[in-house]
Amino acid sequence: MPNLALAFGLTLFAGLATGIGGLVAFFV
Repeated sequence: MPNLALAFGLTLFAGLATGIGGLVAFFV
């Protein structure tokens, strides 16, 4: 199921980006 893997990858990437953005906003 490539679509499921793609959706999971995008979700994981979005979560990682949100986490990094949160840390940057926290330290700034």
